[in-house]
Amino acid sequence: MANSGIELSEDVVQKFTDVKSNHKLKYVTYKINFPDKTKIIVDKQLDATDPVAQDCQSCWEKLTEELEDGEPRYILYDVKNQYKDGRKLENIVFVSWCSDNCNIGKKNDSRFIKGNTEEEVNRNQWDRAPRCRQRRLSVRRGTR
Repeated sequence: MANSGIELSEDVVQKFTDVKSNHKLKYVTYKINFPDKTKIIVDKQLDATDPVAQDCQSCWEKLTEELEDGEPRYILYDVKNQYKDGRKLENIVFVSWCSDNCNIGKKNDSRFIKGNTEEEVNRNQWDRAPRCRQRRLSVRRGTR
């Protein structure tokens, strides 16, 4: 359990396996279940067989369009691309996303909650996959 008291749902762990080991999903986004603020739950996902998932740029654009401006998200993204010289790139990326407009609730700042739960999400997933090469990326997007 994170310092914020927010736990991971079992579905979060299963989706990690679907991205990392089974490659069934191109990406999965997680969120805090507002207004209860008791669990990290699965928000959205993209099946690896979806035509959008085949093009890295289109997939990333779809993902960023789905992010809601007012709520933080954790993203697990299966990066598969090919360099111009033919070499392949395959990595699992953990993205912690929080827009500048994130502030849900009058008493609890969602950025604070997100920061306290990020380490729990990250530790829980990577501890289950010690051979997975960890890449962390924080994404900032301008306001809409």
